[in-house]
Amino acid sequence: MRSRISRLIIDKMSGRLPDDVLSRIESLQVTPVSESGYDEFGFHRDYLKAAAPLALFLYRRWFRVEAVGVGNVPLEGPAVIVPNHSGLLPFDGMMIAVACLLEMEKPRLPRAMIEKWFPTVPNLAILMPRVGQVTGLTENAEKLLANGELVLIFPEGALGAGKTWDKRYRLQRFTVGFMELAIRFGAPVVPAAVIGGEEQAPNLHNAEGVARALGMPYFPLTPTFPWAGLLGFIPFPSRYHIYFGAPMDFSGERGVLADPDAVRALVERVREHVQKMVAEGLKKRRFPGF
Repeated sequence: MRSRISRLIIDKMSGRLPDDVLSRIESLQVTPVSESGYDEFGFHRDYLKAAAPLALFLYRRWFRVEAVGVGNVPLEGPAVIVPNHSGLLPFDGMMIAVACLLEMEKPRLPRAMIEKWFPTVPNLAILMPRVGQVTGLTENAEKLLANGELVLIFPEGALGAGKTWDKRYRLQRFTVGFMELAIRFGAPVVPAAVIGGEEQAPNLHNAEGVARALGMPYFPLTPTFPWAGLLGFIPFPSRYHIYFGAPMDFSGERGVLADPDAVRALVERVREHVQKMVAEGLKKRRFPGF
């Protein structure tokens, strides 16, 4: 019964998609592990088709995304997109994925490394892998890059997504894992800047005690959450500008992998570059949040 209902929902939702979007989804690289069409992480094109109408609405109508420099994302082979992170919920990752799906010459789906807490939430644990998201474990990223896939990593992690309003657009410390992966797999790093994510959910304060009690990475107090209940999760319709920078090649740096300080220096180079892109993006927008 459940599979029949799922099929009805998928057919109904995918029927709302324009033909060009359907063809782009059909053209995506998938390495199925069986005749069912699922890959080893649980991704299936049909579920992406079902989720695409909402993603398209958010991209075109709600956040009114303007993506610049999408041509900098490699059309094939392993690569890592490294953006700033914000907004409490991963709408920034979703919009980056939609930009690559819709606006690249050859569509690709970035496989986002998500916070380990999300798969512990009922339903999200099933839904997120079905549409291409992957739990942020090193071994998962290694498999994806070995398969020549495009991986989306937010090196700020929860520190970036949950930062408070007074720290908006100030990048937090980057973890080093993305750099080690990029070097080992010869994957270019595509720096990216997302402008608009901070305004979608202004975090006025983190209730750290509540977060610890609930096992959450943060418990934000925003103008709408928790006061409006579940409605408080609806993001404000701030306008997004996403900038993709020229790929940075670290394939010749294998010799530094045994030197943590040298790896950290390369990571800081990327972080400073993304911070500069963010600053430039902020200067270009005329009305913050619109």
